[in-house]
Amino acid sequence: MWQIVLLSAIVGLIIYMFYTHYILPLYHFKSKDIPHPKAKIVFGNVLDDWYHGSHVNQIRNIQNFGRVYGTLIGTVPIIWISDPDMIKEITTKKFHCFVNRHQDIPLTIDVLCYGIVIARDERWKRIRRILSPTFSTSKLKQALVVINDTSQQVVDNLIHSLSSEECHQTQAINYTKMYTTAILKSTLANSFGVYSDITRDGKLGKAIHTIFHNQGSAVMLASISPFLTKYFAKLIPGTFEAFNVLDDTVKQAIRARRKENPSNRRKDLLNLLLESQDSETLSEKEISAQATTFLLGGYESTRNTLIFATYLITTHPEIQQKLIDEIDSYSPDQESLTYDVISKLPYLDMVVSEVLRLYPSFPEISRDVEQDVTIAGVKLCKGDAIKIPVYGIHRDSEFWPNPEKFLPERFSAESTQKRHNCCYLPFGLGPRSCIGLRLALFTIKVFLVKQLQQFEFKVCEQTVTSLEIEAKASLSPLSDLFVQIVKRK
Repeated sequence: MWQIVLLSAIVGLIIYMFYTHYILPLYHFKSKDIPHPKAKIVFGNVLDDWYHGSHVNQIRNIQNFGRVYGTLIGTVPIIWISDPDMIKEITTKKFHCFVNRHQDIPLTIDVLCYGIVIARDERWKRIRRILSPTFSTSKLKQALVVINDTSQQVVDNLIHSLSSEECHQTQAINYTKMYTTAILKSTLANSFGVYSDITRDGKLGKAIHTIFHNQGSAVMLASISPFLTKYFAKLIPGTFEAFNVLDDTVKQAIRARRKENPSNRRKDLLNLLLESQDSETLSEKEISAQATTFLLGGYESTRNTLIFATYLITTHPEIQQKLIDEIDSYSPDQESLTYDVISKLPYLDMVVSEVLRLYPSFPEISRDVEQDVTIAGVKLCKGDAIKIPVYGIHRDSEFWPNPEKFLPERFSAESTQKRHNCCYLPFGLGPRSCIGLRLALFTIKVFLVKQLQQFEFKVCEQTVTSLEIEAKASLSPLSDLFVQIVKRK
């Protein structure tokens, strides 16, 4: 008899747990009167993102459900907000209510959760304060030397590829492969002072790609059971090995720097981190975490943006010509390229801004609600998770007429003044915006200028007619980009 009672109790408990964990969340937004797409049991809306792409669903959901809507990542409710005034409240005016980034995947990996992107509360404030000097104007001017060197290597390699007789002064270049190597070298040199050919075997680039690409699989695990995400680095093929490659690279750079005489150390990110440890401000884990974060984020976002920029410039020859004309006016040769010149190229700035509108490096911004707050009549409770659909906002016809078209003039001074500043969010906004945005933009511009001083980009048979993308942790192209280059006369 007691066995039947025990079995009934166990079955009842299982049914109760299943109901509360998987069924009740399906009614979460209905109780809050928030519009939402239909969710599936266990997975929520994750399968929709898996099949169609989360970036595509952002556009669809804004069109179908408005400026505030809800989705479920597994059983976790997410409130999406695309109203510019509400975004301003969240990112700046009431930032104290939204200090921390929401994590779809509860990370337990030190090299990520101690980094500035994921760090929370006082730890984040302390790290941000320590790292801010790294991206001052004076530090960017120092960085120009390294960026010039790595971008000139790209140009020299391109010139060499055109020098062979069989090329007849034209050559189809795999820009995905080329930027992967070049930006890794630039990031390693600028952040860690590493100039050796550590990228030669391609392991580091593949490791970073694996970490970003496998984020989708980790979210799928989270939708089934958050418990499993604690082990996602081991459960998802290649992820554990990728983190090991990344960790070894960072530790190798730190060991090499510590062997140097402190008075002779290069004044870069790594030096700043080590000095902070000397003053007992940063722990050993925090130093490794910041180095890893900048290697991951700095490389991935800059590389992808350069690929997208090269594709758009190539497929819009009239825009390319205007850009070349401006470059010729301000910087006709490599010796004339300085920090001040890069800062004074208005059309280049418009082109890069429009590239980042169409292809923002990170398609969404996430925040945890730290205290109860009401914004524009929408009640947000402590513990809620909110997201800002950056990709969807950037392709919203209400803010951007003909949003699918590549039109750099959208970012003229006159057009920018007429537009709400929270309609353009490639690097976030407010105190938690991307700390390395100036270095990223500077690197992208230098690489483009150095090439367009020498070459024109041309469409070739291998150039894709439509660049397909995927939205995981970052927005990246699905296939390699091939472009023909022609030496300018």
